[in-house]
Amino acid sequence: MQPHQVTTNDVFAGVPFALSIAVHGDLANAIMSSPSHALSTHGRDGSVTLTLANGARLDRDVVVVADGLAGKSITTLARDAEGYVALASFCPDERERARDTALNLKILVDCSGSMNGDRIDAARRALHDVLSHLDPEDNFTFSRFGSDVDHFTTSLMAATPRAIKKASDWVSATHADMGGTKIAEALLSTYSLAQPFDADILLVTDGDVWEADRLIASATRAGQRIFAVGIGSAPASSLLHALASRTGGACECVAADIDIPGAVLRMFKRMRQAPVRDVEVTWDATPDWQTSGARVVLSGETVHHMAGFARHSPTKVSLKWIDGADTSHAVSVAIDGVAVEGSTLARVAGAMRMPDLAPAQRHDIALRYGLVSPTTNLILVHERSDAEKPDHLPALHQVPHAIPAGWGGLGTVKQGTYNGSSGTTLRASTHGASPAGPAVWRRESSSAMLRMSERYGTYDIPAFLRKQAPGKDAGYRDDLRRFAALMAAARSGASRTMLTSLRDIAAELPTELIDELQALIDDGFKEVDVVSAFVEAVVKRFRGDGLTRRIVDALQRWGVKRNETPPALERRVQIILSDAVGERLPGSPDRIPAWLLRAGE
Repeated sequence: MQPHQVTTNDVFAGVPFALSIAVHGDLANAIMSSPSHALSTHGRDGSVTLTLANGARLDRDVVVVADGLAGKSITTLARDAEGYVALASFCPDERERARDTALNLKILVDCSGSMNGDRIDAARRALHDVLSHLDPEDNFTFSRFGSDVDHFTTSLMAATPRAIKKASDWVSATHADMGGTKIAEALLSTYSLAQPFDADILLVTDGDVWEADRLIASATRAGQRIFAVGIGSAPASSLLHALASRTGGACECVAADIDIPGAVLRMFKRMRQAPVRDVEVTWDATPDWQTSGARVVLSGETVHHMAGFARHSPTKVSLKWIDGADTSHAVSVAIDGVAVEGSTLARVAGAMRMPDLAPAQRHDIALRYGLVSPTTNLILVHERSDAEKPDHLPALHQVPHAIPAGWGGLGTVKQGTYNGSSGTTLRASTHGASPAGPAVWRRESSSAMLRMSERYGTYDIPAFLRKQAPGKDAGYRDDLRRFAALMAAARSGASRTMLTSLRDIAAELPTELIDELQALIDDGFKEVDVVSAFVEAVVKRFRGDGLTRRIVDALQRWGVKRNETPPALERRVQIILSDAVGERLPGSPDRIPAWLLRAGE
């Protein structure tokens, strides 16, 4: 690609936006909330208008939850030129119908760098919930992936208490340190585990991948159901939904950490339901077209189906299917005949139809409804008056993209409330420390530009624990990895400042670590050499720890050109870094850290 075709990201980019949603019909009777943004609501004449609070940024998906409609099927009718387009949303009743056989489960969790921070913390909690809900008759495997895939067992294990305990230890030791997101290779490897037994795959990921078409095709051929839990503020929901629907599974994207346990429980209910067959949607009027039939019908899961009618609108639509026990089921819903104004529903229907059409038909649909497709583009034209027109050629201006909240540990999505509706705010920290460790060893960045909140609860931790030094697993490993990722992200933005002093890195590292480096300067080493040696040591340490090549290269470019590092300085920096990540170098003596010496003095 040409240089201007490559997008750039800036950790400090903040793109504001506003959004207003008008809700009509049965949906207007629901209780509206948002786990992603603060909302204000205004009801009038049987409709509800949802408006985002001021200060919203394009760093996460907008998620709106409508409560109070469980088990309720609804329809929407709208005009499409001279005809009509109808949407039927079926929601079969909740039924506790378990499968006759035990569950064969393959757990596959994304441990790529993009899962760092909030996402991997939420994934660990979700996986512990998964293990706690396995029955003794169930069987399972556990795998994690990034640039490579790591299977902790190549055969299905019975869900005995001992196996659950062992798997729980594996989950606790899971970190986002496996490089890139090669999900296609990971799924292919997982498909082959424990053959020839049938199994379902529970995929936990943020979906930050490429080659979606190839991935979906391989999943369809494998014949194993995929149940996907998308984690993060901006998961690749379209990919995960496609994987689930094509294989007969289900997908749920979780925008807030507090939703994880509920999402996992709902997913387990779905996995224990037997596959269905002979799914059919019928209208009481003959449609000119309709979207491809639903392949999956699960109790409590909404099924959407759309159809177009040239002259007369339908008055009733039905969904029928046969479950695993050969029992027939049907859900019918009436259509009131009141058409919604505007072309929104027709355009949504056009987008849903396109994957099943021939290329020429897809192109026609895209032009008719103004949709972006492989053969159509969206071009924004700003018309100026003659007096405002410039007298020179336009210049290319690239706008850096904002990084999704929580991506790679570069922020933390914090739950909050606003105007009586649930919402979230972004606490942009450099590490998003895990709540699992004592809060005394978790430090918010002191950078005024990044820090928006510094409150951590510690009341649930005994006082003697809050006074202990970090052990092998509670060092600054995550802080350093997030420091490296933050420096790389900032490097891709507008700033090109080189790192030459401790002030350049002090805001993004724990105070204790900066004190250790300052002690080296106090001992006579040049500050520029200390900073450069530290940056080089971080690069060497995390090159083999799953940090992506892109981040390592960018971090190296942040360093300064200098002479050969004095061996004594290099050795002392290595000791400081090893202590920070909870390791011990061979032959390194026990010593009292500089910050503790100062505290004693």
